Amino acid sequence: MSGTLRNVADFDQAAAVGLRTLYPRQLKILVGSASCGVAMGAPNVEAAARRAVEELRLDASVCRTGCIGFCSMEPLLDLVLPNGPRVSYPHMTPQKTRVLLEAYSKGDLKPELALGRFTSEEIVSTG
Repeated sequence: MSGTLRNVADFDQAAAVGLRTLYPRQLKILVGSASCGVAMGAPNVEAAARRAVEELRLDASVCRTGCIGFCSMEPLLDLVLPNGPRVSYPHMTPQKTRVLLEAYSKGDLKPELALGRFTSEEIVSTG
């Protein structure tokens, strides 16, 4: 959606578009690309994820994201599962990215490689 938001219906439509972007129906691969992630190799991990998605013909989007919040574990790669949790993987390399996505294509989330999972996304109030 683009343009000026003029009424409640416009806001509702913008919210629906935003939710579809944040929580798509297919796999969403997030690569932590804040300065700490970039310094530790996130651009190479992102490129490997894009190649693997294409070669494995995965129904997935690969997205850069800002700080995931655990700098000492960078580069981080998160799998936001369709209708499922978000699983975070630390110290990713292009090779580990390929192994992970090949396993995912066969139904294996490689829990032994995971740092943890987010069971929900919550808004934290600082007010």
